[in-house]
Amino acid sequence: SPPDSPNSSDFNLESINSIHSPFHLTSGDNPGISLISEVLDGTNFDNWRIAMTIALDAKNKIAFVDGSISRPSESHGSFRIWSRCNSMVKSCLLNSVSKQ
Repeated sequence: SPPDSPNSSDFNLESINSIHSPFHLTSGDNPGISLISEVLDGTNFDNWRIAMTIALDAKNKIAFVDGSISRPSESHGSFRIWSRCNSMVKSCLLNSVSKQ
């Protein structure tokens, strides 16, 4: 069963294949996607935050934003997988912010 609060130090390589793992990425996950249709433009933070929180929770990636998953040391075996997922989340966030 998935852990209640995932932590990168508890990570094992088999968990990436579990759809319940926050480290799991699907073929539909790519750095160019926008998770929500509303773009943060400086006037709509509350609505944007709610929509983004729901979207990240639905993708099982909210733990990368709320601090539930801590950054492992670069020498830890999970660092590359953590970094890949963290970069995906950062990309999704950046893609939903106005360029202006």
